[in-house]
Amino acid sequence: MYWVLSPFNEIMERTYGMKGVDPIEQINFYTKRKPNEARKLERKDVSQLLPNVFIEKVLHIYCKKPRLNEEEIVALEKKTKQWCEKKGYKE
Repeated sequence: MYWVLSPFNEIMERTYGMKGVDPIEQINFYTKRKPNEARKLERKDVSQLLPNVFIEKVLHIYCKKPRLNEEEIVALEKKTKQWCEKKGYKE
């Protein structure tokens, strides 16, 4: 096998600029009825288009072998899951 989970694999962390904190929790909102009164919004009042998770980690694995057969792919997936569990990363 040509692949190895090594320090050359890359774990990339994606955030929305606030390290996993919901930006909506940091903003005060105003209404037309009470323009001088700021309030926090509850999650149920926020658009469904906004994500529920504000931080994710992506593991990039680099392989020197140009093509893997099905057996090698299954073995790589198994090793990757074991490595992630050992490091404390969720699937």
